[in-house]
Amino acid sequence: MIVHLVEKNYPRDRILSLHAHDSRRYHQIYQSHFLKYKYKMSGLPAPVRVSPLIKFSRWSLLTVGVLYGAFHHNRLSKKETAFREVEAKQKVIRDAKLAEEKKLAAAREIKDLEALMAPSK
Repeated sequence: MIVHLVEKNYPRDRILSLHAHDSRRYHQIYQSHFLKYKYKMSGLPAPVRVSPLIKFSRWSLLTVGVLYGAFHHNRLSKKETAFREVEAKQKVIRDAKLAEEKKLAAAREIKDLEALMAPSK
């Protein structure tokens, strides 16, 4: 640990104050030294001037995409509304049929239980 800092020409008094168990402080010092002296990020290049034709194309395609999505969303919403109405009508019929079947099954089960509980002769 100390060898690393000595090789990097880190101030000797700060190195000697570090102990083996003080690894967090070591990493803080090492990272600050590393970021300060080792690597520096290059500056960003100047922004590129985009052609007006490209800008116009981007915005027009974005607008066309939004309009396309709105049109198809509207069309599909109408289809789905009609489908939900049909499903709602079928649900009432299906629920009535299931209730009738459940009632018949309960009656059949009661009859079977009575047959089991009746003493045999």
